[in-house]
Amino acid sequence: MAFSSSVYHQVDDKYRIRIPVKFKAALGNDFVFVAGDQPCISVYPRASWDERVENMMRKVRESGGDPVKLKAMRRILRSVEDEIKEDQQNRITISPTLREHMGLKKGDRELITFGADDHIEIWKVDKLDEYEGEMSVTAAYAEVGFFS
Repeated sequence: MAFSSSVYHQVDDKYRIRIPVKFKAALGNDFVFVAGDQPCISVYPRASWDERVENMMRKVRESGGDPVKLKAMRRILRSVEDEIKEDQQNRITISPTLREHMGLKKGDRELITFGADDHIEIWKVDKLDEYEGEMSVTAAYAEVGFFS
């Protein structure tokens, strides 16, 4: 499953959002919010996230990784995930931990959700603009020689 495209939407005063319809069907009913490696929320289908964590753990074990470090990594990876419970209107409340991670504060409204291959990412629009800096579609094409 490859997620692509983007949707602008809003968060309400109680930090509730809806997963955009175009992504919801592909995620299914069992998905997980995790702190992304950037100031965003990454959303994975549950089975995909579990597989990803196990693959990372396997790689560490196979490389002769320290068992204490392995336990710490598993604990950290599992601690950044939130079980998702939708309310009757299919809204999800973003947890305080994830709000802090993405820099979401009272009064913030504008979000963008976009496909990122095997998951989706939810960003504050201004945080994404700040993070991406001067990168544009044209600059990204040029950087990778897309039309060369």
